[in-house]
Amino acid sequence: MEGPTSPANPHQYVLSNEERAGFPNRLEIGEWLLHYGEGYVRTKILDRSGDLIGYFLGSVIDFASGSFRPGTITLAWELANGAELLERLLYERAGSWIAVVVTPGLAAVYLDACGSMPFVYFEDKPLAGASASALLPLPHYFEDMYEEAKSDRWFKSDWYHTAGLTAHRSLKRLLPNHRLNLKSWDIQRIWPLQQFLVHDTQQAVDQISEVARATIQTAMNGRKALMPLTAGNETRALLSLTKGFQQELTFFTASFPGATVDLGTARRLSKKLGLKHVVANVRPKTAEETRAWRFKTGHCVGGAVGQNKLDRTNLGSFPVEFSGAAGEVGRGFLWASSDTPASRLNSSILLARLKLPPLERFKEAVGRWLASVEQFDAFTIMDLAYIELKMACWAGPQAPGSDTNTVQIWPLSCRRSFTAMMSMPVHVRREQSVFVRIVERQWPELLLTPINRGTNWENLRAFAYRASSPQRIWGKIRKAFAEAG
Repeated sequence: MEGPTSPANPHQYVLSNEERAGFPNRLEIGEWLLHYGEGYVRTKILDRSGDLIGYFLGSVIDFASGSFRPGTITLAWELANGAELLERLLYERAGSWIAVVVTPGLAAVYLDACGSMPFVYFEDKPLAGASASALLPLPHYFEDMYEEAKSDRWFKSDWYHTAGLTAHRSLKRLLPNHRLNLKSWDIQRIWPLQQFLVHDTQQAVDQISEVARATIQTAMNGRKALMPLTAGNETRALLSLTKGFQQELTFFTASFPGATVDLGTARRLSKKLGLKHVVANVRPKTAEETRAWRFKTGHCVGGAVGQNKLDRTNLGSFPVEFSGAAGEVGRGFLWASSDTPASRLNSSILLARLKLPPLERFKEAVGRWLASVEQFDAFTIMDLAYIELKMACWAGPQAPGSDTNTVQIWPLSCRRSFTAMMSMPVHVRREQSVFVRIVERQWPELLLTPINRGTNWENLRAFAYRASSPQRIWGKIRKAFAEAG
């Protein structure tokens, strides 16, 4: 079994000011050293004069040059321009990455718009990395863990460590929309800094579509790619954005108990459109695989994702795989029907909506996070909570546990897209129509096959499966009753 201190995992990296053994790649950025595995590539960041000011690590998409994982990106920036312009230019790029920038006036670490690449750090020393696995020596790894994170109950529940917490006392997680100052080693929110103005719905829909389609096309650019196909909103929208080149992709659907409607819908769509479609089984992980996955991900995430594995035998080898992750921002995922812009939120309400246990340290951490967003209305706070407290703390930490070298890209995750989603009128997002509007605009025939609805028999089987899980029912009830004041 791969131990927690092994850097052999291709999805690990370490940022430090000292040498770290075992990594195949190493970069120098000022006084900092970035060691990383084979799962990542580096992109140089140059300023207007052509001077090196940092690196993207991961898989950056540069819309300006139409390039994916380029060797170099030049920013129209110079030192006199300051941090605000530099950060705006960084976030004109999409993809899955961290950015390390070191200049005489600013030295900082940034995450992509949704934190799809994890970054954990010690509060008391200049050392950081993808997970605890690459940072903590073996005996200390377990001694430093919170007790509940060692229990099987934790990993059998859909729980994760939120609001900048990890499974370890000495490590914190950098959240997206924040920067880690490499000089002072403190954290600062950089976005958003003011309330979003309400924009025209169609303009926002077109913005989301434009960015996502450009992401897909740039990441492919002659490459074969995988795209999920389910009965849901996000995958239908992604499919609509591939119109004209859909035959260049292979679509896949995961088969597991409860996936009846997804499988039926995907098969009907594939037959109707002549898509290349593959069904991939989800199987339980072995005890050995489960232990290894927990180590790689720093024991941060529980639930089905850590207990099951997608069998990729039928999928073959692809350089790029897309996901509908983060699209829920456009659907007000954490909103309740009784919410208003003036609703008062607290730690208990947010934890319930995130379906997390009301641990005291969770309450305190969410309370500190709420203090950083108190200038926003309740809907914006919940949208930011979904990005920062859910996706960056549940989806992002899974990356070091990946068992494939296929590059994972989220076309709906981009600063421009999130701005468009969070600027839409409240009623549009309440009615869950954002992605339907995208499909209507891009490929309306796809709506002849209903979203999230199968045949009568498929719907009955799906209902029976949901009803068979008391934990799932209790989670929904708890979320429903988490009303804001």
